[in-house]
Amino acid sequence: MGNLTISNIDDELTKRISNLADDERHALDRSVVDFVSERLGPSTRMQRRLAEARRISAMTPKGVVQTDSTLLIREDRDR
Repeated sequence: MGNLTISNIDDELTKRISNLADDERHALDRSVVDFVSERLGPSTRMQRRLAEARRISAMTPKGVVQTDSTLLIREDRDR
């Protein structure tokens, strides 16, 4: 795991984060990681993969019946 150092944090913000950690009975760093993870949502890698899948899916014309891939695989194996 990586480390992250954040500088120049306002004292009031530090206190609010500390209070949040106390309320959740977590360490300060755990509360910050949880907060950032919630804010960012799904991983960027997953978002890129979903976008690529949607892009590829959009290439398929609507209403065109697609051949079942198992038939194509069997055909290749029978050669």
